[in-house]
Amino acid sequence: MAHEVNVAKLLDDAKAYLASNPGLPFNNDRVNIQNIGYRLVEKQEKQYLGDKATQWAVDLKPRANHVDERISIKAPLTKPGAYLITAHMANGNVSRILIWVTDTVIVKKQLENQTYYYVADAGTGAPVPGASLDFFGWRHEQVKPNTNVYHIVTKKFSAVADKEGQLIVGVDRQPPQHPEGMQWLITAR
Repeated sequence: MAHEVNVAKLLDDAKAYLASNPGLPFNNDRVNIQNIGYRLVEKQEKQYLGDKATQWAVDLKPRANHVDERISIKAPLTKPGAYLITAHMANGNVSRILIWVTDTVIVKKQLENQTYYYVADAGTGAPVPGASLDFFGWRHEQVKPNTNVYHIVTKKFSAVADKEGQLIVGVDRQPPQHPEGMQWLITAR
């Protein structure tokens, strides 16, 4: 069975948490997007779990002497997004995994005082002309030297790729990553 993951809500919640300047203790789980599978399964964060997308069955044949075997299963998912796949075995065993179905990729290359982005079709590598990119950056900043008081500085902006799916952003708009700069969450549409 596959349930959709509400990626838009996940991203919006992470950005809202950072923009709220939460202070210490900082809850890294709330901004760790790549850890959504753990959050759904172990932390029961059901607010990000959407509708059931599909369900399918696979007939598994056990090997002699209970020897393990690996098989590939093609999930019947075509709509881009994230999905929590839950497999129920006879006798009650349950396994879960998060999979992403992508139709678009962002390639990033650091240049001198600039960053180059290429937005492409994930299957063919062809450019996505006029793709809209949203940038959200954040960093922790110490309020007073030699104290444990920090606040979070955020910055956001949008830009549009050219007809070849390319965009170059200068450091004036997108400061570099750590230690002095920001961490960036970039999405393309």
